[in-house]
Amino acid sequence: MIVGRPSKYDSNYCEVVIKLMKKGHSKQAVAGRLGISRDTLYEWCRKYPEFSDTIKVGEMMSYAYWEELGMKAMMGKVKGFRPSFWIFTMKARFGWRDNSPVKRFDDVLDKLEEEVTQKQPQITMAQIVEKYGQPYHVPVIS
Repeated sequence: MIVGRPSKYDSNYCEVVIKLMKKGHSKQAVAGRLGISRDTLYEWCRKYPEFSDTIKVGEMMSYAYWEELGMKAMMGKVKGFRPSFWIFTMKARFGWRDNSPVKRFDDVLDKLEEEVTQKQPQITMAQIVEKYGQPYHVPVIS
């Protein structure tokens, strides 16, 4: 019978996870603070359901922290806020991506070309906009 060393897992670690992640820390930072490797953290998630659930809740708390930080910054409430760093963090940690109007514009141009070459050689831009909508959205600020 092969016996490994006993696990360092302690159910009190769930409190540490919440404390850290609601301040915006990542799973990797939690592992570092607990003095364990990332592999051990994932092993504990597989082996201890309460720890796994706590990590999942912690991830949402971390996301909420970063999103709220961005919202406060947009209102001018965060001194020294660096938007490019915040955007990079949101993309790297939470899968955010740029939504570019260029793709939609390209779609409209493709449809325009198809209509002009196949159906109606005399189509106007006003007719295109009426049929397909504006090629991009410009927000109106009142």
